[in-house]
Amino acid sequence: MLFVAANSYCLSKTGQSLFTQFTTKKGAGDQSLREDVSQALDKGQPIEQVIESVIEDVEDIYHEKKSS
Repeated sequence: MLFVAANSYCLSKTGQSLFTQFTTKKGAGDQSLREDVSQALDKGQPIEQVIESVIEDVEDIYHEKKSS
């Protein structure tokens, strides 16, 4: 019953089940920008920190695409 409740919570917050969260490799850019900003806002992060985080994600995606 505890797993069902935790899975439901995870689905509502991330759109993925607990199983998916722990069994798939997460790479740069897996979440949408809107989700990232929303989560940062929920955590109380200042806008400067959010922007820095987004820039890092963009750089990671850029370098991944460039090297492939």
